[in-house]
Amino acid sequence: MIKLQTISNNQNLKLETFRILNSVQSEAVLHTDGPLLIIAGAGTGKTRVITERILYLLREKDVPASQILALTFTEKAAQEMAERVDIGLPLSHEEIAIKTFHGFCDSVLRERGLEIGIDACYKLLNQTQQWLFMRKNLFSFELDYYRPLGNPAKFLFLLLHHFNRLKDEDISPENYLEYANNKLEEKTEDPAMRENAIKTLELAKAYGTYQRLMMEQNCLDFGDLQYYTLRLLEQRPSVLDEYQERYRFILVDEFQDTNFAQNKLVMLLAKTHRNLTVVGDDDQAIYKWRGASLSNILNFRKNFRNAKQVVLSENYRSTQPILDLSYKVIQQNNPYRLEARENIEKRLIAKKEDAPRGRGTVLASPRLGLTEAKSDKPAVWHFSSYLEEANAIAQKISELVASGKYIYKDFAILTRANNSAKPFSEALKSANIPF
Repeated sequence: MIKLQTISNNQNLKLETFRILNSVQSEAVLHTDGPLLIIAGAGTGKTRVITERILYLLREKDVPASQILALTFTEKAAQEMAERVDIGLPLSHEEIAIKTFHGFCDSVLRERGLEIGIDACYKLLNQTQQWLFMRKNLFSFELDYYRPLGNPAKFLFLLLHHFNRLKDEDISPENYLEYANNKLEEKTEDPAMRENAIKTLELAKAYGTYQRLMMEQNCLDFGDLQYYTLRLLEQRPSVLDEYQERYRFILVDEFQDTNFAQNKLVMLLAKTHRNLTVVGDDDQAIYKWRGASLSNILNFRKNFRNAKQVVLSENYRSTQPILDLSYKVIQQNNPYRLEARENIEKRLIAKKEDAPRGRGTVLASPRLGLTEAKSDKPAVWHFSSYLEEANAIAQKISELVASGKYIYKDFAILTRANNSAKPFSEALKSANIPF
């Protein structure tokens, strides 16, 4: 009994802390009906806003949990959001659909995919299984230019990447084949253009063969999930109507990273009730190589001209010097930013107190340099080689610890990838620094 009471008290404490919102966050949370665009800079509490908005709809507006759909990009983000919602609700509550895009599409196809000929017991292939599938069926493809003579592993992954990109852009095998045939029929005396047209036709045929073989063997890949969900909703109006009625409030996290197909899916689901909340920031786009871009946010404003817009700019993660430097750097992306295009103020204001003087953190990344002390301005050191950089940082850490103001646990070295950390670990070993 004591243990259960302790857990309950902890939950109440978390909830009380969690409900503290600034005025702009509250404005977003309390918005009820109609489209809502939340432009949320880094560290401005966007997950808190989405979660509190869900709780507000459930508790204050009596929206049934079954009518809410929240879409995220990663399982981790979906789990974190679900856990936060759980804290704010009674122990026994109806399940809320908080899913990744792929997870949501998978549930739709398992439930209603049979209406377009998809067996609900299909096997979902991961990247490695896709490669094995391609290798097993390699001779079923009409390949000439793209037949691998050596290193088939790399070739097959590149081909699969191309197919996935086509699905991200919602391009069907039929449309791709039509495009390729039109290119081939264009009269040109340029042999390079003629060859490229033949290559495109070969890729289009391979794409069609891949999709046909996958369906014949009752297999789907992750790109197929959103592709066939769109086919289902477009070809079966009754199914689309059912899901539009089921999910009357839709919230989308990291909207700037949605690709064309995902954006199309969201717009279809929200077309009738228009209760769509999207949270995004073009400055944080990390999937542009997958087709995501500023255009989604701009198109949202065109599609929903009466949409309410809220800009979150109070940052709870960093200190002002770091935010000012980051803001100066991101200006180099102008004029291809929302702030420049739409005259929106996105400068972040720090709400986090500085670290006490005398305690700091050393941050380093290859070819960039060193930042010392959270309470001071970031500094950039330049080095002629990564070895010089690693040794200089190890020496700096030794000097600061020797001064008596710091201990080894005060320091962190951040690198872009694991293999980039090796020079630093070697330098720390040489300097007898535990890490």
